[in-house]
Amino acid sequence: MSKLKILTLVLILLTAQLVRGQKSLEFRFTPKISQKPEIENPSPARITAPTQIAYDMGVTFTHMLNQKWGVGGGITLGSTVYRMDFSAPSSAFGTKQDKGNLDIGYYFYPYKYQGITARGLRNFALNKRTSLRILAEPSLMYYSYSEDNFDGFTDGFNRAVPYDPENPATLPADLLVDIPGTGHRLDLYLAAGLGIERKLSPSSSFVIGVRKSFGLRPIGAGILQVQMNDKLYTGKFNTRAGFFGVDLAYKYSFQKKPESVKQLQMVPATGKYQRVVYGELQGAGMGYSLNYDMRLKPDRKDGFGFRAGLGWEPDEYSGNWTTLPLGINYVLGKRKHGFEMGLGVTFFHNASGANYFIDLYDDEPHPKITSAELFTIGYRYQVSPKLLLRATNSFMYTGKGYFYTPLWEGLSFGYTFNTPKLPPRLPKLTTEKVLDEPAPGRYRKAIFVEGGGNVFGLSANFDMRLRPGRNDGPGFRAGVGYGAVLYEDDYRYFGLAIPLSYNYIFRNERSGIETGLGVTPSFATGNGISNPSLAVVANLGYRLQPLREGLIVRATYSPAYDNRGFRSGLGVSFGYSFR
Repeated sequence: MSKLKILTLVLILLTAQLVRGQKSLEFRFTPKISQKPEIENPSPARITAPTQIAYDMGVTFTHMLNQKWGVGGGITLGSTVYRMDFSAPSSAFGTKQDKGNLDIGYYFYPYKYQGITARGLRNFALNKRTSLRILAEPSLMYYSYSEDNFDGFTDGFNRAVPYDPENPATLPADLLVDIPGTGHRLDLYLAAGLGIERKLSPSSSFVIGVRKSFGLRPIGAGILQVQMNDKLYTGKFNTRAGFFGVDLAYKYSFQKKPESVKQLQMVPATGKYQRVVYGELQGAGMGYSLNYDMRLKPDRKDGFGFRAGLGWEPDEYSGNWTTLPLGINYVLGKRKHGFEMGLGVTFFHNASGANYFIDLYDDEPHPKITSAELFTIGYRYQVSPKLLLRATNSFMYTGKGYFYTPLWEGLSFGYTFNTPKLPPRLPKLTTEKVLDEPAPGRYRKAIFVEGGGNVFGLSANFDMRLRPGRNDGPGFRAGVGYGAVLYEDDYRYFGLAIPLSYNYIFRNERSGIETGLGVTPSFATGNGISNPSLAVVANLGYRLQPLREGLIVRATYSPAYDNRGFRSGLGVSFGYSFR
């Protein structure tokens, strides 16, 4: 598995560096209905698999060969969730003295997967801003949790002597499901999609569509056994990989600057790449780490890059941890200030076989090398040509289908090599005419991190005005986060949250009053995606954003109505605004 993840990172880096021409980067989130297990049940009992909601997400780089055809590749991860409902007369089991019916639901650990994806795409233009697209995506997937772990259960009913799988006298079980581990294998998925792409600006598009994925073989070929009415029935319980989902995607197209702007910004090119060596406290290295970071375009502080490091964390109970953080990132901001976002994987080594995130049972495998996938957002500040500061937060997806705590901060100090020399800022009047007056179709956009607010947790968001050349007026915001949700018994848990809202800003200046109304669907993520909840959220607050590009700050009051009634909270946001 380590080889697959390293291969994925190398593939994306080479693609981003070598492909020339019209290209785009797409961030996709797909709520999905997992394909139900294949159940072969010869017994009189009623055994069914109810519909389960899960997710699939990915980042894909696409290179358009012409106006109609495109190819690309990327990474994907997600989970497959399934369960089983069992119903039978109580009198068919054990002492046969009980009356009524047995109605029991059984839950399984979700299959967590990650993989690499290729893409073929065909575009059909409907008008200047809207197109229909058809895509085909073969993927190679790896199931990380189930590689060494079997799944299943045994149960007994109405016994004079309680059923105990460790007691041979109580065997066989009345109900048994045994699904073997997947092993260290790659599975081929084939996905087909149909979507509508709507241009929001020359560089930004929103895509909504449907996706059907086919797994060419079962994830796990399991055994189903039922003992009832003094007979033993043997069937099949095969978990399957396919799904049907709704694609929600943001697409960023890389645009060339007009020649007039290029001439004004021209400086002597050195052909050298910016490199940074930095030490990080916590963050992707978990404890203390030393890292190497490099931009993939010469004479640039922004754009695509990668990081690789080596970390260490002492632990007197489980033994010391050695970590290997690897990732790709993208930086917005060409001068001192930059907004950073990235995807990566961190490998953990522990000689005792302990797991960094969860406690393992004694009968579970204790691999010495484990891993976690990360989505990182943060802020970069180039204090001087040699000194770089970073502050980040990482969202981590760990073993057994669990998200880790949404607050995992990192702080970095580094030394910069080959810092590019930037052109001097143009005089105010010239700058406003050339750079600050938006060309037709240029819309104000922002990427920001919010604490509290619409998810009552932490979220990463995209915001855009719907009138070109304006800081005010109508707009929308969409994001993904990790927020607090309430069960019916007032038990609070954290889960996946998706803030969606319409907003309106008063004043076309740096400072504005923001109002908004939207919804935030949320789901529990401890054992797959379950327990959906919906909150209606209003916003009233203050927004400070630049006239051109730079730091955006928001402070809001957010009353909400959800399944437990009214609640309210405050939200604070920091991000990067651009056109």
